[in-house]
Amino acid sequence: MNNDPVPFPGTPPPGPPGGRTLLGEVIGASYGAFTAESYNLHDTPPLGGLVVAQDVLGLVYDARTEGLGPVSAKGSVQDADGDVYRIHPDLNRTLRSQFSALVVAHYGWTAEKDVPPEERRLVYTYPDTPPRLHYKAWLCSDSEVLRFTERPHYLRLLMQASDCPVDEVIIHVLARAYRVRGGDRAHLLRSTEFLGRLLKGQYDRLVAILETVEALIDDDAPPAPPAGPPLAPAVGHIKV
Repeated sequence: MNNDPVPFPGTPPPGPPGGRTLLGEVIGASYGAFTAESYNLHDTPPLGGLVVAQDVLGLVYDARTEGLGPVSAKGSVQDADGDVYRIHPDLNRTLRSQFSALVVAHYGWTAEKDVPPEERRLVYTYPDTPPRLHYKAWLCSDSEVLRFTERPHYLRLLMQASDCPVDEVIIHVLARAYRVRGGDRAHLLRSTEFLGRLLKGQYDRLVAILETVEALIDDDAPPAPPAGPPLAPAVGHIKV
């Protein structure tokens, strides 16, 4: 009997993760979002982190740790932070950590199982089918983040989301893309210009996002321009 996982239509069985970090498994899914429960308590991805479940890519917008039942204080004033988990090891069984992600893209189908994710066709839209429950959820590798943020088209799908902190997700994913690229101001500028077109007529909202991105990356001076023709004066600075 073949025990390989059965994929949903249009998606092959998962191949080697290639630099990904295993987080947990899917416990709820729809076209627009999915929720996963972490295998380890408090082990949740960062806000705006890129996660993947069965070839469906999402950006984390929520993470929470809660009790399976009512939660009450366990420690005392003499205990240091974290001692409560040593004193009450049962907390690892009575608490759970979960995270939710907005679907922003998926990998296109390929007949070759060993093709690394960064070489797969990336489609910035919902998949034909949500990821299946109890399938693994992974934090994507830096190479996947580089590929995913190469074009800013994911921002269009993000802007359609409601009932979640979309602006904060945008802020953190822009800052993360900047760091993964080693401080590439030109790429950041292209992404924010695209965001500005999506937020046409919402000047105050755009300014708030850009100012917070600048605060997160903590870099007031643009890097030295590469060798070659001189760059335009605007390159290296976020526009408002």
